[in-house]
Amino acid sequence: EMDSDSARIEILPLILEMATDLVPNIRFNVAKELQSMAHACGVSAYESQVLPVLNMLLEDEDRDVRFYAEKAATALDEAFA
Repeated sequence: EMDSDSARIEILPLILEMATDLVPNIRFNVAKELQSMAHACGVSAYESQVLPVLNMLLEDEDRDVRFYAEKAATALDEAFA
């Protein structure tokens, strides 16, 4: 289990950077990974970093990216409500 500081400082920036990759499979894996690691990053990182990227992915041109972004956004919305 990764501690929240490591997740937020070391891993999250790498994942967020891949959200603009040209390959749709990379982008939908970003949504999936954000869903699984947002809890470890904490509510502050979720609101300031994860949520804006998920909102961008919700508007993606690729249907699969939008699907996984919606799935992640719904799950995280419930978790952080």
